Amino acid sequence: MNKTLLGLTALLGACSLHAQISQSDIILYLDFDGDLTDASANGIVFNESSNAANAITYETGAPFTGSGTSGNFNQSSYVSTTSGFFNHLNSHTIAAWIKVDQLSSLLNAGQTVLHQKDVTGENPGRIHLEILAGDQISSLSTFQRVTNASDVTADTWYHVATVVDRTDVNNPTHTLYINGVQVDQVTAGTESNDGALVLGSFKDELGAYLYGNVDDLLITSEVLTATQINDVMNNGVAVEAALSTADFTMADTTVKVNVANGMLTYQTQLEVTGAAIYNVTGQKIAANVTGKQINVSALSTGVYFLSLESNKGTTTKKFVVN
Repeated sequence: MNKTLLGLTALLGACSLHAQISQSDIILYLDFDGDLTDASANGIVFNESSNAANAITYETGAPFTGSGTSGNFNQSSYVSTTSGFFNHLNSHTIAAWIKVDQLSSLLNAGQTVLHQKDVTGENPGRIHLEILAGDQISSLSTFQRVTNASDVTADTWYHVATVVDRTDVNNPTHTLYINGVQVDQVTAGTESNDGALVLGSFKDELGAYLYGNVDDLLITSEVLTATQINDVMNNGVAVEAALSTADFTMADTTVKVNVANGMLTYQTQLEVTGAAIYNVTGQKIAANVTGKQINVSALSTGVYFLSLESNKGTTTKKFVVN
């Protein structure tokens, strides 16, 4: 579900309805909108198995109405990073939408959303977000577990957030939120682990596969409050991709947009390789639109943004549908 703002923050200012979280603290953000591109500044790469049977697919019907796709893990799919990219001993928040197609109790096995691999010389207090064999959502971090007492229901989306807060060094906490509501909290442990991350499988990539979907996976070093978590759940995540001043001042990047009779027409000397339309909240309304004339008759009255990918980078142009 693509919730990425492509340089729109500079144009929208305070009008953005997306979650107000620190951009610089975002470690990873996967929107699963057709691929595994990390929209954060870190560009974390996930590697898929060479076995096609283990590849994830992308499905519509994501948690937000009118949104893009989610990643589908088919009980043998998984992806992993080559190396670690953050230490879960530090304060952090992990949030994601998850849905299981089959209950763990029927599979007679737990299902893994994400799992951190072991690192030689470090304690095995790794991150482990999973659906237990008894069908409860649970999170392990720094060797301390938080669990939702209620069982999940198949084919139902749940927003899950797990927060490790070390702001008070004398009282570090590990808290679990389900659908924006705190359901469990324990004292955080002291084990350190900065291993690689696996999605959809146990750390050894040999079992406890996920049979379901994941969307909007966010990892941030910011300790999100309950209000921020609800904001993320309801409005998604806006990840800024800054545009350089040159993108807007060079003569050959000029873009002229006109909307008439339900059609948007743009003129530019750019070598356009891709285009998308976003609303004022940063939600992608249309992707991979082709041609310099785009049918926008289905759009509601309001302000939108045309984002063009080209040989000069990304250029964004505001337009209005009356």
